[in-house]
Amino acid sequence: MSSGGKSRGKKEEDGGNHDKSNSRSIEGVSSKGSSISASVELSIDEKVLVDPKSLFIGSKIGEGAHGKVYQGRYGDRIVAIKVLNCGQTSEERSVLESRFVREVTMMSKFIGACKEPLMVIVTELLPGMSLRKYLGSLRPKQLDLTLALNFALDIARAMD
Repeated sequence: MSSGGKSRGKKEEDGGNHDKSNSRSIEGVSSKGSSISASVELSIDEKVLVDPKSLFIGSKIGEGAHGKVYQGRYGDRIVAIKVLNCGQTSEERSVLESRFVREVTMMSKFIGACKEPLMVIVTELLPGMSLRKYLGSLRPKQLDLTLALNFALDIARAMD
């Protein structure tokens, strides 16, 4: 259960475009490179869980207070992979796990998630796109009030 910079899984299926030097499987590796185990059972619909062996992490494209976002691959799809921080205390872990479950249930371009060995969220990747760039691309058009309110609610939920 270590990454050591080597990918695990089906390497031939990606057409040879898989950058082995900059990718790693998430199985058994925490954000600090140590093995982890989860002792709390998270209540997430089993249908949305993905096999962590099918995920390959590439280069980091962002970082926030709750985790890091990487460009990656899930099967033959290029995706964004959010690896959440583990927390230092049981109280922190409990709060982070609650946020993880809430974020998994509200994401619109959601592909799947892993509970173990790390809490991971897999979403559609919009290359070169951030929320700021996306909103800026809408600027020439009048932003619909319903869409603006939905953006505000989604952002507030994510910050909670």
